[in-house]
Amino acid sequence: MNDFLDAYKHLEKICSEIFNQQHGITQYIDEMCNTPRFASLNIQGWNRDLENLKRVRHIRNAMVHDPSYNTDDYQTKDVEFLKDFYNRILQQQDPLSLLRIQAKAASHKPAPVTINPQTYIPGSSSINSTKPSSFNHVNPDNDEWDTSKFIFFFIVVMTFIGIFGWIAFYIFF
Repeated sequence: MNDFLDAYKHLEKICSEIFNQQHGITQYIDEMCNTPRFASLNIQGWNRDLENLKRVRHIRNAMVHDPSYNTDDYQTKDVEFLKDFYNRILQQQDPLSLLRIQAKAASHKPAPVTINPQTYIPGSSSINSTKPSSFNHVNPDNDEWDTSKFIFFFIVVMTFIGIFGWIAFYIFF
């Protein structure tokens, strides 16, 4: 039992430091639950980590608050998960860190540069191309991809603004 509670306390402490509030694991779980599904699709193990965090939080709460709880209900894999998740946070390989890295990479991806190969010839009313016509082709998929990236980034930013707005609301009111 002590090994489980010790591992839980370590994870709780680092999560509390990350979110600058008590109940860090609960806050971590809430952040994951409030993340739009499409944003978490590319994060490997997202659902498994969320389920395990909920499980270990439930076990911990039962151990601490329910005197009739059988303390042998936790398994070695629960302690291993807590330790592994703690280390993944330190290495920024946990789900929320990976999500932040993914959003940052999407926002810093340079926009494709389009060079217009057409030139104006003085005295003429037309624009002539100096390159073969295949060079003038614009890929419509790029616009669609840029729109998708913008929508994704916008939703992620708005989610964080909403979360921090609620946090500020609870702190100041």
